[in-house]
Amino acid sequence: MHLLTEDASLTCSPETQTKIDAKVVEIVREAHTKALQILKENEIKVDKSIVPALVNLAKDKEVVIQLCKEILPRVNNTFCAYKEVEREYYDKNEQDKNKKLKMSEIEDIAILGSSHKRFGYNEPIEYDFGIYYETFNGTDKRIVKCAVPIKRYTFSLIAKCVTYYLTHPKNDR
Repeated sequence: MHLLTEDASLTCSPETQTKIDAKVVEIVREAHTKALQILKENEIKVDKSIVPALVNLAKDKEVVIQLCKEILPRVNNTFCAYKEVEREYYDKNEQDKNKKLKMSEIEDIAILGSSHKRFGYNEPIEYDFGIYYETFNGTDKRIVKCAVPIKRYTFSLIAKCVTYYLTHPKNDR
């Protein structure tokens, strides 16, 4: 059922129009709450002086796509995320929580390559052809992640790229 005509006028009852208006307000509030949550989760502080630039940037989809291409991590030419493939706890009481994927499982999900570019304005680093791994050695555990293809470009990921772009010293606000 189409409620909008070609000239974008509503063709519905006042009750339906009220329901549509309420749903639009709900969606906008949810999006606002989600945006604030993303900023909080990523400890992103948005300076009020950035807001106009952010609004202008968001209007130009091609610019957003281009800056994400520049900023996102990648192996060779494949944009990547990182999947945990091993977790080892040092405390003997927690070693039952240790986990490690089989090599065959890692090979099924990992990107093969010989160059890795980190998130941000970084140059690619060459490595021997194969799977790219990152290791975190904490005080209580060791975590190993491998590069995997990005499956979805989430709002959170795009917001992270845009915020990085707007707050990076190399860019004019």
